[in-house]
Amino acid sequence: MRALLALLLIPVLSLAQAPVPMEFPADSARLTDDHLRQRVTGKVFKVKPADGTSWRLEFKDNGYSFLDTSRGYRDSGKWRVENAQLCIDWQRAAGGCSDVRLKDELLFLKRTSNGEIVSLQAD
Repeated sequence: MRALLALLLIPVLSLAQAPVPMEFPADSARLTDDHLRQRVTGKVFKVKPADGTSWRLEFKDNGYSFLDTSRGYRDSGKWRVENAQLCIDWQRAAGGCSDVRLKDELLFLKRTSNGEIVSLQAD
């Protein structure tokens, strides 16, 4: 009976999620306001948080940002760079300012909602 139970639990245990990254990659660098602004202005990024969703995050030249998720959630708001942080004032969701780091030409953002570090993949 124990052997059967162990065999049944193996697939369940293999589905366990990897730990949520809470620290920036080693050797990642903080950006200046101008450099960060240049890196995101007019760009679209793909983001894959640990919860399995995917996001499309767009930063327009006119200071507006747009978020579309794989679960159908959409939001927009004003974005800015302040004290080397990316700040977004969403219309629906809680906004705020997020620390951003650069490593190997890839941006990493610390989410304000839960502290998770996500990469911003240029689309």
